[in-house]
Amino acid sequence: MLTLFVDKPKQSSLMKTLIVYYSFSGNNELLAKKLQALLNCQIVKISEPKRRTGLTIMLDLLFKRNPKIGPVNLLVSEYDHLIFIAPIWAGRIATPLKVFIKSLDKNITNYSFISLCGGSDNRKVLSELVYLTGKKPLKLLEVTVNDLLPAGTAIKQTSFYKVKEEDLLRIEDILHHFIRQTVPVIAPSAKTKN
Repeated sequence: MLTLFVDKPKQSSLMKTLIVYYSFSGNNELLAKKLQALLNCQIVKISEPKRRTGLTIMLDLLFKRNPKIGPVNLLVSEYDHLIFIAPIWAGRIATPLKVFIKSLDKNITNYSFISLCGGSDNRKVLSELVYLTGKKPLKLLEVTVNDLLPAGTAIKQTSFYKVKEEDLLRIEDILHHFIRQTVPVIAPSAKTKN
């Protein structure tokens, strides 16, 4: 598991948080919905009008293409904190989420990024986030598929692993820690166990 603490979040009586996610396989969608339940916050899914395949992923990365995404009716200025969730493809943020972040034109106050992926170089992802937003995230967390597996087991082909709800139970403490580090005051329904 790769984690990076970057800046301290701004203090407020209650930060209004929004989760914005993209998921190709459904793994990051499961993660987004788990975080939404823990935070009791709003959530927005980035979708694409055309069906995505492994080939279109490769072509987007190879030719640095920006895919079309579905419309998102959202006023970012209403939120104190955005949590972006997406897979990492060849060391880069999944292009549909990248297109959405670019559309915000660096009008983001505080944000964090979390990914359920096969593993990558945090520095590349951090650099890409800073380029897209103009600032560092409060926290960057990459949870690898192997982090979800029982102790002593690991797989090589993590991109084909289909995450299950019970897998996320293994990282629940990590998710609670992520929340404590990025959202200073949490609604009562999202308080963590002591």
